[in-house]
Amino acid sequence: MNLRLEEKIGQMIGVGFTGLEAPDYLLRWLAEGRVGTIILFGRNVSTPEQVAALTQQCHAAAKYPLLVAIDQEGGMVARLRQGFTESPGAMALGAAGSEALAARVSEVLGKELRALGINWDLAPVVDITHNIDNRSVGTRSLGSDAGRVSRLAAAEVRGFQSAGIAATAKH
Repeated sequence: MNLRLEEKIGQMIGVGFTGLEAPDYLLRWLAEGRVGTIILFGRNVSTPEQVAALTQQCHAAAKYPLLVAIDQEGGMVARLRQGFTESPGAMALGAAGSEALAARVSEVLGKELRALGINWDLAPVVDITHNIDNRSVGTRSLGSDAGRVSRLAAAEVRGFQSAGIAATAKH
């Protein structure tokens, strides 16, 4: 694929937007190859059907394969709520301590994301709990033991990948 410099730069840019439908300017940017990633937030989500239609529209408009990202960690950070699968958060998975369970939960989430046209999950969180009262981490952490957090997070990544979803170990 021979991309012009502007298109190469565009493929490294991710954007969000307001509303339940893709704005015309965004569809134009996608068609021109000026954007490579769409990031969905709660403000873009209503029903499974609406999200699927939105992502389908964006994929269809895109000149190049499109990344569609969302924060779907499970637990308290889930952009997909009503009408979508609820899953345990990281603290619950950490307490269970099962790599198989962590992988399975992520695989289930990943299959749902994939069915909606989303191919990148901004999860799992790999922060290590050192202060449970830290509002930015708290229940989003798999625990306080670095080895255990590493194993469980790797299992989550494998689960997402088995469903065809890119994962992001974050924070």
